[in-house]
Amino acid sequence: MSQETVTISGERTIEATLDTPETETDAVAVVAPPHPVKRGDRDDPRLKAIRDYLLDHDVAVLRFDYAEWTEGEGEIADTYAALSWAAERYDQVGLTGYSFGATVAALAAADVDEDSAVGQRLVAVSLLAVDVRIGDQDEFDAADALEDIDVPVRVVYASEDDRVRWEPVVERARELNLEENNVDTGHFFVGSLEIAGRKAGEFLVEHAE
Repeated sequence: MSQETVTISGERTIEATLDTPETETDAVAVVAPPHPVKRGDRDDPRLKAIRDYLLDHDVAVLRFDYAEWTEGEGEIADTYAALSWAAERYDQVGLTGYSFGATVAALAAADVDEDSAVGQRLVAVSLLAVDVRIGDQDEFDAADALEDIDVPVRVVYASEDDRVRWEPVVERARELNLEENNVDTGHFFVGSLEIAGRKAGEFLVEHAE
């Protein structure tokens, strides 16, 4: 694995880490971190578990940090900026995130124009421990966003999770016949990081092949 720090400029400027496998690849996964106010960042253990699985399957990984907290709008823009950066450099782009990052990932994916560079290269979205909303803001609803995502989606949830409101997202995923998968643990996947990384990562690998 090789690793480099990159600066991405969009509506805001964000810092990211690009992890690349030993073999050349035309596929990358953008990984959105958990809540920044709760000290979530690109070095979160869940993100690293996803990274490890993806690198083992020859997919590069772009993990980023959000810029200044703006209660959702800026964080969605940051995620889209990371997607745009990835789409300029790789032929196949996956998107995933954990907790708040999964919510933001769903909302960013729902905003993708299929005719844009991101839309032409985005292959799949995987959501790990997604919360249905950012705070109590109805306009940032991940369950509603699922209907507007034009690529395959998998929702991975922890069946004992009492930290986020995942049930409405899983229910909507079932209504839309999207993939959903559970891990019998709590929100932080203690003792199950490798399983969480695999379930979130394998879906992206499958659609990048």
